[in-house]
Amino acid sequence: VTSINLATAPETVLNDHMNTVIACLMRVWDVTVIKAGYTMPRPPLQIYSSPVTSGCGKLNTLNAAYCVSDQKIYYATDLPKAIPSDLRSSRFVVEMIVAHEFGHAIQARTGIMISFGGLEANASTKAEANEWSRRGEQQADCLAGEFIRAVSKSAGLTQADLDNVAATARAVA
Repeated sequence: VTSINLATAPETVLNDHMNTVIACLMRVWDVTVIKAGYTMPRPPLQIYSSPVTSGCGKLNTLNAAYCVSDQKIYYATDLPKAIPSDLRSSRFVVEMIVAHEFGHAIQARTGIMISFGGLEANASTKAEANEWSRRGEQQADCLAGEFIRAVSKSAGLTQADLDNVAATARAVA
């Protein structure tokens, strides 16, 4: 995966880049998911620059999301603006966010997402429901972190790059 300026890249370049990231995610996770007894179809990517309607409802800009209803990853072209300004130009920070959304695809494929949803729906308090939601998000962060670590050497990521990815995860969580 080569570096591009995600804030200024034309949509065609951005689409190619993010599809390359998703292909890399498939190479990292496909065997593991299959060994666990599941299949992992490649989630399609939809890049958008104004609010869009997905199988999960309306998605605003400054966002990335995975929709379980249509099994797509959505990426808003203005997403870099949601990242703290001192981290925007750091390597792999937006790719980490896409990897987080791919983590939700893994959760959906393996039954984890529906389990979290059931636990959240059956919670006796709002605080307990929020805790189950946070756990699902943290697991997606963990899966994204595993991906970043798996490709860090071949991508030439330095410890400073990895620190910036972690700082971005904390900032947007």
